[in-house]
Amino acid sequence: MLPLTCSDPPSDFDSTVAAFQNTLRKYISGADLESRLTVQPGTWPSIANVTADLTGTTLQPDRPAAVDLANLQAGFTIDQLAFQAEPLAVNSANVRIRATAEQLQLSFARDAQQRVVMVPTDVAHGEVTVEIAQHDLQTLLLFAARQAAQEHDATIDDATLQLEQQGDRAARFATTVQARKGMFQATLKISGKIELSENLTLRLDDLTCEGEGMLGGMLAAIVSPQLTQYNATAIPLAEHALGEVRIEHLQFDVTQGLSVQARFAGRQS
Repeated sequence: MLPLTCSDPPSDFDSTVAAFQNTLRKYISGADLESRLTVQPGTWPSIANVTADLTGTTLQPDRPAAVDLANLQAGFTIDQLAFQAEPLAVNSANVRIRATAEQLQLSFARDAQQRVVMVPTDVAHGEVTVEIAQHDLQTLLLFAARQAAQEHDATIDDATLQLEQQGDRAARFATTVQARKGMFQATLKISGKIELSENLTLRLDDLTCEGEGMLGGMLAAIVSPQLTQYNATAIPLAEHALGEVRIEHLQFDVTQGLSVQARFAGRQS
């Protein structure tokens, strides 16, 4: 579900395209944004084709807010949608995303901040693939730890990540890192659990940090409270692309980094 920048839902083709473009400029940074989005008109309230290529751009994260799905307002239909970002930078990590959809029906709602939100409510067929290389997944998982260390003039680098799949939608991870403070160096071990939900959201849990030696113990004590705040944190992989449509097939694999493949269909399919 995607918050738009407009105060009222768009009501025709031109205002919808303008809403797309303004929202793109708000949440995405990169070169030639205007040329990255192509929208072909249909017979309103249908749009014939939407193509977006955000390869090489950067996502400006926005904290999601609860959406009132009980009061949906009629929107429009996209006959053919194609989206790719190979890669899209998120918190200094590269995420590869590909998505297609046919007969995608979008409605409007308001979130808790009273922003207009596009909500996918039906689709004939669609697919989405999200891939994160092991190095980039490590960057995402260590984001909170690095922030905490920087606040105390310490750095975390030279990490080694291990992943172990647990069931169809979960994995344990353990990463060993070298932490430095001034001239001193220590080894930290950060571990936790990754779990994938039905709406393609990763949830982090059981986050712990242990250190070797006196300096390691001190740095672990600095990092651990920050990690604890990230327990149960949700990382949407493609939440904005799903809304109320349902997943009919989901594949989750951590053999080489993280790979998620999903097929989705309408509520009545």
